Amino acid sequence: MPSNSVTRAIVKVLGDCTLIILCLPCICCMVAVGGKRGTCVKRGHPRRRPVLPQPFPKTWINIQQLARAGQPQACQFLMLPLELRQCIYKQVLGGRVVHVRLVGAYGDTRFRVQSTYYQPINNPNNDLQRLDNPAERILTVVLLSCCQVYLKAQSVLLQRNTFHFSVDKFEMVVLAGLGTPCLPDICSVYLYHNYRATQYVPPWAAVFPLL
Repeated sequence: MPSNSVTRAIVKVLGDCTLIILCLPCICCMVAVGGKRGTCVKRGHPRRRPVLPQPFPKTWINIQQLARAGQPQACQFLMLPLELRQCIYKQVLGGRVVHVRLVGAYGDTRFRVQSTYYQPINNPNNDLQRLDNPAERILTVVLLSCCQVYLKAQSVLLQRNTFHFSVDKFEMVVLAGLGTPCLPDICSVYLYHNYRATQYVPPWAAVFPLL
């Protein structure tokens, strides 16, 4: 005849086995669901590749060869002397440092080329790496007024400004922000790369052909 302690031990073991048998389906479901969740977290969702700006076409339409529309006789601006109009073009479109760069925050899927305007710095070394004095925007809408204004003013925009680039992404920014047909008319370019901040070697091989 078993003692009371042995009886209690047998009853406890049978109770534990019964509890395990009853809870076994729930435990299996939890393990299966947890495994699937773990697989999803481990794999993650694929990140979308960033969309970079596309370069302008290498050949543009030569508007000098297109038929000219008749100018209105009441256009007071075109009645001004050419010398005075050139002074206006220089004031509106020139005399700035144009900082052209590729912008896009971390995680963005689409990047774009952006221009910011600064006043030139008058110093002996002509150091433009620090751009501290913002300037008024260049009113490029003037170029859209008519064909005659565009032909006279576009060269002022390209020749009377200093275009400021980082060597990194230089090729992409130039081709997508200005375009190959504009390069022959650009007179002043400032390139910078901070070797103290990073040891990354910029792609100089892509810079020299464009210059």
